[in-house]
Amino acid sequence: MIPKRLADARLRLLRSAKLASPVALRLALGALFFASGSGKLAHLERTAAFFADLGIPWPSQQAAFIGALECVGGIGLALGLGTRFLSLVLAGTMAVALGTAILPEAEGFLDVLGASEAVYLAALLGLFGAGAGPVSLDALVSKRLPKLAVPKTSSVSG
Repeated sequence: MIPKRLADARLRLLRSAKLASPVALRLALGALFFASGSGKLAHLERTAAFFADLGIPWPSQQAAFIGALECVGGIGLALGLGTRFLSLVLAGTMAVALGTAILPEAEGFLDVLGASEAVYLAALLGLFGAGAGPVSLDALVSKRLPKLAVPKTSSVSG
């Protein structure tokens, strides 16, 4: 049997982790994506040439688009604004990165799983599933917006 004081301390720790975990994940991913996008935009010609080498169509336009998406997405993730949408979109970019840059060079499954893109993909899918958490602009906005009524489905008798 766990003493009451220890059980209470454990509950406080779990509540704190529930608040802090999504914030920490969002801040880390936000910073990573903002830095990555900024680097792509700062060196657009080099990024476009890399995309062309990978066989990505319209490499110049894609480089600018992905750079901007990563910058805006990174800021949004850090703030917890549009977290589920941005997580899904950025997860798509990581899936493409894995398929075009990592998979062709991989010697085995662990090479793919060990790639930073795979870790980012897993973290983004986790954020997509869990949402931004209670300490986010998403939570603030959802409190301010009126709740949408879900229409009741009618049963059709045949």
